[in-house]
Amino acid sequence: MSLANQTCWVVGGVGVVGRGITRGLLQSGATVIVNSRSADRLETLKQSLDNPKQLVTIHGSLLPGQASETVRKALDDGNKSLNHVVSHGAVRWWARPTMGAFENMYEYRPGVCDETYSLNIRPQDTLLGMTCQDFMSSSAQLATLHFSAAQQLVPRLLETAKTTPSTFTFVTGDGA
Repeated sequence: MSLANQTCWVVGGVGVVGRGITRGLLQSGATVIVNSRSADRLETLKQSLDNPKQLVTIHGSLLPGQASETVRKALDDGNKSLNHVVSHGAVRWWARPTMGAFENMYEYRPGVCDETYSLNIRPQDTLLGMTCQDFMSSSAQLATLHFSAAQQLVPRLLETAKTTPSTFTFVTGDGA
């Protein structure tokens, strides 16, 4: 399916799964918007995808209180219509500050990780070591990230949907 002349936003696009989603959308011809609080992660994404012209990176967050400004920067700067959103911001409630060979991927480092990795780093060794309150707080943070993104992006999709089909796809799995 061709996505030429369509704009897609990938929430959580700088992570491993998000990068794959972004790559697929780019290969289908879409202009793809990806945001992150980490300029370094955005640069790494661009380089790993060979700096495609149709990739729009936005330094900003979709967390509450910041999402409207991030969306405004992205869509009021030449990308006025939004056709599709793929929301995959996965907070790993089981992540610890280091995880053996994967510590660089999961370790929270300010300026490197964005909200999809850093909201819920827990010192406990296991899921069952968390208190119910910690688990509820962790789960609520993930839902809040997705809600905040949807709150800002769905109205843009509805505007586009008046003339062109639009979609919002929520991808879940390891973070929920």
